[in-house]
Amino acid sequence: EISGIPEIIENGKSGILVPQKNPSALAEAMLLVLHNEKLCLELGKNARAKVKNIFDAKVCINTCEKLLLPYSGKKKVLFYCQHLLGIGHLTRSISLVNEISDSCDVTFVQGGPPAGKTPHQNVKFYQLSPLLMREEDNSLYDPNNTKSVAASFSDRKIQLEKVLDKKFDIIVIELFPFGRKKFQEEILNLIGSAKEKNKDLFVLCSMRDILVVKKDAAVRDNKIAKIVNDYFDYILVHSDKDVISLRSSFTAYPEIAHKIVYTGYVCEGKNEKKILSKQRKNRILVSMGGGIVGVELAAEIVGAYKNKKVTIVQSKGILMERSTIKAQKYS
Repeated sequence: EISGIPEIIENGKSGILVPQKNPSALAEAMLLVLHNEKLCLELGKNARAKVKNIFDAKVCINTCEKLLLPYSGKKKVLFYCQHLLGIGHLTRSISLVNEISDSCDVTFVQGGPPAGKTPHQNVKFYQLSPLLMREEDNSLYDPNNTKSVAASFSDRKIQLEKVLDKKFDIIVIELFPFGRKKFQEEILNLIGSAKEKNKDLFVLCSMRDILVVKKDAAVRDNKIAKIVNDYFDYILVHSDKDVISLRSSFTAYPEIAHKIVYTGYVCEGKNEKKILSKQRKNRILVSMGGGIVGVELAAEIVGAYKNKKVTIVQSKGILMERSTIKAQKYS
């Protein structure tokens, strides 16, 4: 288990992996294969099939051609983002579309409600009928309290059909299939419809580096890996693999390792103001994100330290409308 070997060898299926610097485990694995001809043949057969399907020279060349051959004119990019609780996913997505909007014809689809952030003017922007998720039971709801969830999805289907009047070269889906399971039908239909217009459509997932690990991780992650291999060309992980690898929170990593690209971290833009170098008073700064959960946590801090002056800074008033009365009071 070292370097890129686990990306080729799936333990027990296409080979046997042993911990590095463990000669006893290595000897035991070698003896197991030597004394089990059936197992030996099965491992070899599966390993050959994987190398042929993924690492064959023709496959690699075709992948490189798809990535590197220039398009005529600007690439047409559709970026789909559904934020549910906070606005971190939305903030990163908008930063990405803004960055590529000068060289690409970009359409941005937002599935959550307005949150005080919008793309540059040269990005085509579509606001779907908004949906959010309740933190207490993970159920979806209309933040405007005007429609049922079913009605919202029906409206969104019509809205996405209008978006797909145009032929796209690339579709980027934020987080799914590593999250947003409640939107699976909508997203897979979007990809399918776009591919009907362009059989050479390039499908990417844009995601963070750390996933929420759940009790049924192995079963869940295998299902996710299947969707990745069935529908996506590459997974863009916005981090540094030498800091945190997706492998640390995704058990089926070897199944999709050949599709993962680490892009480095994403910031909000090159023109952000620099922090003043002037010495300031000693204070404690707590960063808790920009969504509802962070504001409610800040309200709890206020309650716990009544003898301290606590200031909660919120970027846009529109977010406060989604917060509890207690959070609104202290912000």
